[in-house]
Amino acid sequence: MRAGAWAFGELIFSALDGATAEAKALERGCVEALKTSAATRYINGLRLAKVQNTCMIVGAFGILETEVGRLSAYRCSKKPLHDLASTLEQEGQGCLARDLRIIIRAVNVLKHGRGPSHDSLLQLQDKPSYLAVKADAEEFFCEGDVSEVPALVDVDSKFAAAASRVLREVIEATDPWV
Repeated sequence: MRAGAWAFGELIFSALDGATAEAKALERGCVEALKTSAATRYINGLRLAKVQNTCMIVGAFGILETEVGRLSAYRCSKKPLHDLASTLEQEGQGCLARDLRIIIRAVNVLKHGRGPSHDSLLQLQDKPSYLAVKADAEEFFCEGDVSEVPALVDVDSKFAAAASRVLREVIEATDPWV
């Protein structure tokens, strides 16, 4: 193991877990405050929680992709996380591989917008409960939801928890910092 490898994985976990917990606490506080006040700061607080989750998840999976790409098995790969998902599937971890592929596509949609990943998520059979994807013609996930931000994937607390879980399980299964 490279010096500090385990510690770096733990730092990623801690950063993502801390940011998602902070966003969830912000969300809870704003929801509670909105029961007695419709102040803009509480509405923006709900939106901020989603944006914080989005930034952390996109960043964490970007770091994971870079680190997996450094592993000898994936060094020549143009899509190291997709190849890693195939490896996980071959090793009998089909559920984790499926969730990893879904999160990878969602992160791609968050970064790039409409395209093949978005189309793929829209066509998914048996979408997991943590995934909400806006179709081309839709303007809102839930009209009247003041926390909604302009995005094709809803990065709510369920999605953030799922992405965090998948990241942790993938790192524990593969340890890319070895």
